[in-house]
Amino acid sequence: MPSEKCPSQVENHENTLNAVITANNHLTKSVAEDKKFLSDKMDDLSRKQNDLEDDLATDKDKLDENCNQRNELKKKLDGLETDMRNKLPSSGHFTWKVENFAQLQINVKSGSEKGVYSDPFYSSEFGYKMRLMLFPNGIGIGKEPHLSIALQIMKGPYDAVLKWPIEYRASFSVLDQSKHEGHFTRQMKSDCREYYGKPNAEINDGVGFPNFSNDVVTRFTILI
Repeated sequence: MPSEKCPSQVENHENTLNAVITANNHLTKSVAEDKKFLSDKMDDLSRKQNDLEDDLATDKDKLDENCNQRNELKKKLDGLETDMRNKLPSSGHFTWKVENFAQLQINVKSGSEKGVYSDPFYSSEFGYKMRLMLFPNGIGIGKEPHLSIALQIMKGPYDAVLKWPIEYRASFSVLDQSKHEGHFTRQMKSDCREYYGKPNAEINDGVGFPNFSNDVVTRFTILI
């Protein structure tokens, strides 16, 4: 005769089964919610990644454009420098006309200016690059009432093939254009390696005549 379970045992089994089913349903629902949450997160991260990749591509395009613009500007600048270099005097003779000399003296005395500089020029074609300095009220031991003139050697495009230090003799002539008299000429030779060596910086210190002249002139031309 088959055994019969008491009603209380059957009820306990049913309750246990219902509890397991309920727990399983909750777990299934929780897993589904977590899965949806993770899926949404992954979609969000994927969108952000795509946005970052788009931004990176845009920034790369901008960077490439900036690089191209910089290269174009550099080419133009190099071209301008070449044109300017080609237009600089290179005959070995340089004329510098100084205007408003009296005003320059006033400016120097007031401290608004120390001196004036000529445009660069070359000693010869493919030669040394240099410029002149003029101190209307003198400088150093030539400080007032002298006129001081100096020569500066500049870094040039042909330095690598030139002989250093420079060996040369030069004549400085100051022509008074106001009275057409009182002209001065001084001779100078390159006897100081410190000033005539190959420039390491853009320009060497100047060397010349701190006491070139002590006559007062108002307008003149410098010839070298």
